[in-house]
Amino acid sequence: MVSFPTVYKRVIAHWRAIILLLILAVATVPIAYGDFLDLITLALFLLFIASQVFWIGRILDLGERFIPG
Repeated sequence: MVSFPTVYKRVIAHWRAIILLLILAVATVPIAYGDFLDLITLALFLLFIASQVFWIGRILDLGERFIPG
């Protein structure tokens, strides 16, 4: 059995690939059915998610500056 810390380290190491695969999986549905209104909604949703990831990174950098270690 694989321990939780081992799985956690692997997920953290490959989080960009995991997110990309999830986005591609969700994006295939509107493309397959040709519903471009849903595709625009999906694009706006992905922009929102990307902005949240950006700001979480900025907040973590700020926290590391004030709380060393």
